[in-house]
Amino acid sequence: IAGGMVGCYKVSVISFSMTHQLDSKSLSNQENLKLFEKWNNPNDHGHNYKVVVIVHGANDYRHGYDFD
Repeated sequence: IAGGMVGCYKVSVISFSMTHQLDSKSLSNQENLKLFEKWNNPNDHGHNYKVVVIVHGANDYRHGYDFD
C-alpha cells in the first residue's frame, strides 16, 4: 500500500458487466444504425467494470481489533 502505513487493511474487489443498446423509437432501423453504428447492435453493447475498495485501520491492541 502506498505510503507504507502500518495497520490493518481490508481489500474488496468487485467485478461486474453491463450491457445497453442505443436506439431511438422515433427513428427507423436504418436511421438508428446510421446514427449509432455498432452501439445499435440488437445483441447489445457491453462494458466490464472493476471496483476496488481499500479500508485502513490503525492497530488498536486495547480492543483486539482494528475496525468493525
